[in-house]
Amino acid sequence: MKKLIVLAGIAMVLTFFNACQQDELEVDPAGETVLQEKPDIYLEEDYLVFKNSEIVENTLNGLNDQSFEAKQQWEKQFSFKSAMTYRNEASNKLEAMENLATAEKFISELVSKGYFSMQDSCLSYPFFNISWESVLSPTGLVKIGDVLYCFKKDKEIMVRDGNKSTLTRYLNHKEVDNETVKVFGFLKTKSSPTNFGNLGHVEGRRDLNYYHRLLVSFLYERIIVSDPIAGGDIQKGLRYNINYHSYRRQNWWWIDYNTYFSFRNPDWNIGGNFDYIQDEYYSVVRPTPQYEWKQINSSKSANVNTIIYQADFKPSTWLNPQYDTYVGPSINSFQIEVKNNKVDTMPLFDMSKLNIQ
Repeated sequence: MKKLIVLAGIAMVLTFFNACQQDELEVDPAGETVLQEKPDIYLEEDYLVFKNSEIVENTLNGLNDQSFEAKQQWEKQFSFKSAMTYRNEASNKLEAMENLATAEKFISELVSKGYFSMQDSCLSYPFFNISWESVLSPTGLVKIGDVLYCFKKDKEIMVRDGNKSTLTRYLNHKEVDNETVKVFGFLKTKSSPTNFGNLGHVEGRRDLNYYHRLLVSFLYERIIVSDPIAGGDIQKGLRYNINYHSYRRQNWWWIDYNTYFSFRNPDWNIGGNFDYIQDEYYSVVRPTPQYEWKQINSSKSANVNTIIYQADFKPSTWLNPQYDTYVGPSINSFQIEVKNNKVDTMPLFDMSKLNIQ
């Protein structure tokens, strides 16, 4: 039955996104020249190109609840390897290594690429917006329209001319035009997410025993895009996510551990505060009561992301991204219990109340 569910998910994803991939053909009056327009999504070098930011959002929303297998099938139609796939392959490769020196050499390579945290002794991502793991290249690249974006742990880099060579010059500390390359920096962590753009994540971590670790993160994301209609760089909205991650100890380090996540007793209160720029109150979001354990992912995965609040701003109030003091939806309270599935014989993980004011 689970296999049928996975296959159905893959079919649904491919059907949805193939609709965005239809090429449009134009024939001149003589019937001799055929012009093939670029599809809405296609591969350029090693990163994806999206026609506009709306297609990016639709893609992320369409992939969000899909299994790992369905996401990989979606990638294959573009001959694309995402950051998600790269990290999964790195974890599998590290797990298969039996020689300590070889494993530690590989870990050093992952550290240099941002895929391993020596502080936490485990795999990580080199960018802050981990909910984009399926559409970003392993180096955090994506092109939207004619603009190339590069995401890092603490910043977003916007390359207006769309050239990877321009980005390379900037990353190599060579002189570039300030109007061609724009950089928007964010602090990695902050105790309160109510200061717009400053929160990286707040997390609850529990080493279930010597061999297993469960990490639950509350994430706040904003993405800045260059919009020709708006005539500049704008922030169209923001998103609150919960990320569930499972690890297994291999040596002195931890590797990603594929499992099922379940939750119960979700209790959060987000929004309700007045937005003086939007000139309206944010809607209040509270979860549906869930007293029994409910499985989150349909197939085993080490990393699962769920969206719990998404605020889309009205075009008349799109924000200047430099306006960092902006206050978004308030986080009045947040609490959830999370565990690994019982078939994995994991001890119960109760996340203590994470009260974010």
